[in-house]
Amino acid sequence: MKILFVCTGNTCRSCMAEAIFNHECRIEGLEAGSCGVYAIRNSKASLNTVMTLMNEIDVNIAGRDAVQLTRAHLEEADFVLAMTQGIKGLLVGSFPEFAGKIFTINEYAEIQGEISDPYGGDMSTYKNTYVQLRRCIGSILEKLKIESNKGNGGIVVKIAIGSDHAGFQLKNEIIKHLEGGDYELKDFGTFVEESVDYPDYAKAVAYEVSEGKADFGILVCGTGIGISIAANKVNGIRCALCGDTFSAHSCREHNDANIIALGSRVTGSGLAMEIVDAFLAAQYQGGRHQNRIDKITQIEGEN
Repeated sequence: MKILFVCTGNTCRSCMAEAIFNHECRIEGLEAGSCGVYAIRNSKASLNTVMTLMNEIDVNIAGRDAVQLTRAHLEEADFVLAMTQGIKGLLVGSFPEFAGKIFTINEYAEIQGEISDPYGGDMSTYKNTYVQLRRCIGSILEKLKIESNKGNGGIVVKIAIGSDHAGFQLKNEIIKHLEGGDYELKDFGTFVEESVDYPDYAKAVAYEVSEGKADFGILVCGTGIGISIAANKVNGIRCALCGDTFSAHSCREHNDANIIALGSRVTGSGLAMEIVDAFLAAQYQGGRHQNRIDKITQIEGEN
């Protein structure tokens, strides 16, 4: 599947969107490209665009040539995401046969507003555009991940699960509870009740999630505290320790948590299953919450 981002000159917004999307995307076979309706031959990505991407996600697009939009670009793309309503209108008016797959990026992300044009502005202006794009692209990737996992009438979700010796029994109960559902489970241990160190299992599950090999993780130790602290040391991980169903669905909806931690010595088996179900059933809401997630990511980058 290919996503095509379109702006005016392909030196700022659309090439920034392409870089962010391809950097963040963990969906096999999905990639983004970009072009401009009025791109000028031999023009390059603007210096402020290059510096913003270097500063925020360490991606270098210096020297990248602007690409002029052609009919072939629209034919090859599965979705065309314009930066503004005006650009969308121009595309639909010029190529009405492709109208069914042309949207504004905000429209497709279900986020109000339009992406501001930073051309001619200072670095703070470009940073503002970057934040807008990051918010939209986060929402789009969440939607596409769900769509890409659909199969056999359901959604196949990859889950990494692990525990220390204290969480061994509850971990096994959770596995039995989820088996037979639309889940692909990978058990990282422990596989014995002898004393082990919870950071080892937190690390294994957290890296499986951070590298995109699993959609979510479940961790269990005696209280859930130690194993959640360890998991959150891995960049890209937002592990939430939950002891009730409200926290379980809220951490997904508001905080985009990708791992849930449970305490086997403080949470009963029946409630634990309800917490896990609430976590897996919830969907990240994006919107106003994305700005806060971006700030969490920025903290990670400062370390």
